[in-house]
Amino acid sequence: NVYDVGQGSVTLYIASGASKDFYYDEYGAMAYTVEMRAGGSGFDPPPSVILPNAMENWEGFKAVLRDLL
Repeated sequence: NVYDVGQGSVTLYIASGASKDFYYDEYGAMAYTVEMRAGGSGFDPPPSVILPNAMENWEGFKAVLRDLL
């Protein structure tokens, strides 16, 4: 799957007071929001997409860590 990359309020939706805001304000730590792939309605994906989504997100997370290290 292809995912959009960018500021959460631009690529997704505005969500004030998210935990990523707290950690940036308190500690200067960058945070990432990763959305699940399309499927189902809202935040209730069908079971068939949960494992493939987790596997894709894990690969992306490993790539970010390799880049940081």
